[in-house]
Amino acid sequence: MKRFSNIHTINDRIYNDLFSYSQLIGKIDKTEYGIEPYLYENNILQGKEKIKLSLDTNLQKFLYDSLNEVVKERQADGAVAIIMETKTGKIKASVSLYPWNMGYMGYIEPGSTLKPMLYAIALDEQIIRIDDVYTSDYAYYPVPGINFKVTESVHYGYGDLTIKEALIRSSNVIIAKVINESLKEFSNEWMYNEILKMGFGEKTGIEFKGEINGIFQPPYDWYPITPYQIAMGQGVGTTPIQLVTAFNAIVNDGYIVKPSFLQDKEIEKRLIFTPQSSKILKEWMSYITISGTARLAYKEGLIIGGKTGTAQKAIKGEGYTDEDYYSLFAGFYPVSNPKYTIALIVDSPKDEYYGGEVAAPIVTKIFYEYEKSLGESFEYTDTLYKNIIPEFKNYRLEEAYNILMNFGYKENKIIIHGNGEKIIKQFPNSGKTINTEEYIELFTE
Repeated sequence: MKRFSNIHTINDRIYNDLFSYSQLIGKIDKTEYGIEPYLYENNILQGKEKIKLSLDTNLQKFLYDSLNEVVKERQADGAVAIIMETKTGKIKASVSLYPWNMGYMGYIEPGSTLKPMLYAIALDEQIIRIDDVYTSDYAYYPVPGINFKVTESVHYGYGDLTIKEALIRSSNVIIAKVINESLKEFSNEWMYNEILKMGFGEKTGIEFKGEINGIFQPPYDWYPITPYQIAMGQGVGTTPIQLVTAFNAIVNDGYIVKPSFLQDKEIEKRLIFTPQSSKILKEWMSYITISGTARLAYKEGLIIGGKTGTAQKAIKGEGYTDEDYYSLFAGFYPVSNPKYTIALIVDSPKDEYYGGEVAAPIVTKIFYEYEKSLGESFEYTDTLYKNIIPEFKNYRLEEAYNILMNFGYKENKIIIHGNGEKIIKQFPNSGKTINTEEYIELFTE
């Protein structure tokens, strides 16, 4: 019988369907979406034995598990998140808990996650300066003769705030006033083109068949109130891949990097914000988990930076609903030298829906679990004693700030000297009894 046997070699593609990879990879001749159909149709697979993707399976698993957990806990309609390597634009994890891949084939409004980019533009054009003070009123009417008002999400005015404080508190009124200042010097067309530079309204060109453009209407379709709606993150339909790419430009010293799933693909980048403005905004956003809208995301020893967002869902032909929201967080980790940038969205969570309450804590959990799996420790090397001022020399500024806030110090009692990242001395010195009514000074290199 054996002499009549034939042995044939068969090459068969083995697919990983775990952790929502099937939605991401797709299948040649079987799906109208995905990485594999894109590579095949663009002849990228031709003549190659192997193509290495940039995806990190461990990070993908932690992202997938965390999103599933929050959807179940919050009884949400879905969730989506994309993690990008900050310097390279390589996608390390991408999960969509929808029947389709929302990360590339659907869009949302960015809400307040757009504010850092708008402040970056204003700083670059010298429309604002870092020490400017604006007043957050109870209500602001930016267009004379039109009954359109901008209010704060807390339903009261914050009073006088610096730009840094306005960003940390996510002031709607102050960003609208900054846009008003911008339009005194520039046109709607200028504002439109500046936002286009960030990549909104057009495909990123990532290797994913089915990627859509998103929506960003040209200025001739704008109403007088449109620039102020944009200031609050409305009127821009962004895909999650566009959002993480645009936000990453601030994290990456002003360079927008073309996203890619291919590990060995050459990096494509261009400067859209000045490095100076990017550094300022990145530093400001490191305080959002300390004293801003994402305080629930604070975890000792692991500090994420970023911007929260809460976007009302729009119903076609009806406008915005007061019942359903997208909870968003665009962030980066670690804050001192970012390695990863993330955009995370939870769709219509029940009860709580603010980005700082729902989305931001998930990001902390993801990176904590991931780093812990790699053997990283988040314990401080020095012992911290209750009621005793610690020795902060050689601590990163963000770490010392977090410790002092946990000890009960208010932000206005912490005075920082210098622009360095590490502390070289302090006053009062370590070992003294903590008195949160007194000032503490931290001197950086």
